[in-house]
Amino acid sequence: SKARLKPRRVRPKVSVPTNLAYRVRTFGWIHDQPYHSTHGTHGDDAMLTVVRSGRGFYLCGSQRIEVVGGMVGLVLPQSVTGQEVGILMADPDEPYDHDYCRFAGTQALASVKRIVDRHGGLPFFKPTVMPQVIDLMRQMRGFPLISRLRGTDLIHSPVCQPKE
Repeated sequence: SKARLKPRRVRPKVSVPTNLAYRVRTFGWIHDQPYHSTHGTHGDDAMLTVVRSGRGFYLCGSQRIEVVGGMVGLVLPQSVTGQEVGILMADPDEPYDHDYCRFAGTQALASVKRIVDRHGGLPFFKPTVMPQVIDLMRQMRGFPLISRLRGTDLIHSPVCQPKE
């Protein structure tokens, strides 16, 4: 048998520095992947993860956070936290369905840091306005808006506040 080698592709840098306040690098949707795993974020970018359904966990050092539908993850880069980024892994029996958005920018990272600090430093938490968060992610993927929350309202919305 002849093994066919794929041409070697040069991978682009994960995160080129930006002077912008906010810059979306990539976004997408993960579903039906029982053995999915990914780093919490890449380079000097932050990662927003919106878990719609299913289960998984986030491992970071000795910390293990159970991740379930209705949770939001905001993972800051090592350059901000001083700690290595963890790994998000799907439960093989009930894999998560989640949207993600990797982004950068000085104001963006400062906003994420404030939100994470308000949630006790935990990168995954249950927000108070999950339907609006899902709407924002749907808009980014080109789906129609369901609620009236604008993308610029996210930083000032109750999502930023701890759930009581």
